[in-house]
Amino acid sequence: MSALMPVYKQIWLQAESVRAPGVNPAVYEDLGITGVWQFADGLTRVIVCKLPLVTDIDRTKDASFYLGWCSLAQSKNARWQVEYRVLKEDEDVSGAADDTLTQIEVSSATANGMVLSTFTIPAGRIEDDDHCILFRVSRLGGDDLDTLSAAANLVGVCLRYQSDKLGEPV
Repeated sequence: MSALMPVYKQIWLQAESVRAPGVNPAVYEDLGITGVWQFADGLTRVIVCKLPLVTDIDRTKDASFYLGWCSLAQSKNARWQVEYRVLKEDEDVSGAADDTLTQIEVSSATANGMVLSTFTIPAGRIEDDDHCILFRVSRLGGDDLDTLSAAANLVGVCLRYQSDKLGEPV
């Protein structure tokens, strides 16, 4: 019998499936044939979302949280921050983030070209009895390291993980 090969799976949320909070919200705009969350230049703007933790996630492996975004600005730096909180049943939803990940990402060399920015959630941060992850995504547009000089448009977010099994028995 041969060993099973790892299988990667993902949960993608398009822009319409996330929302802007009451403080420093990004603005929902139409772009082409879809909608995006527009993060203005020179300001900190925010969206929030939640993703379920599926039963087949291998909690001993890193997971990845992707931002799919674009901008008219070409080959410029955008500073993104992702805060996340992993929740169990009966856990306080209002608690502080478990971790904050901040990084500089370069926009595409094509105007409005898609960029996939990857943020790593280390193995061990997701435990067996966790049920969902809450995310707060911010563009730190007023930061000196953010040289985009244009809006950044979030198309969607994705949680990518390695599966530890082929599926659940019925």
